[in-house]
Amino acid sequence: MFSLKEVLHAQAHHRPFPPLRSCILSNWLWKQAYYSAGRESVKVERVVDGDTIEVTRKGKKEKVRLIGIDTPETVKPNTPVMFYGKEASAYTKKRLEKKTWS
Repeated sequence: MFSLKEVLHAQAHHRPFPPLRSCILSNWLWKQAYYSAGRESVKVERVVDGDTIEVTRKGKKEKVRLIGIDTPETVKPNTPVMFYGKEASAYTKKRLEKKTWS
């Protein structure tokens, strides 16, 4: 398990950091890492698609877009599943789903 500070520190110094590589998480996650007094746990409940996840934070579910990552659409209404969309979702799911970040 990696702390959010470690993830964001790696991002700030342009170092790849598995499993998120060089992406920046949403604005609230950035603020939690640098501006909050303590650590807060966030659990990834499910992967919506390759670049969107659903997390539980303070008992409330929230959707988080992974900024800097653009994957083929798989769940967009009125849009066919794009090439490699299922593979991108599976990749994100394998690395993030059911894991807790603090």
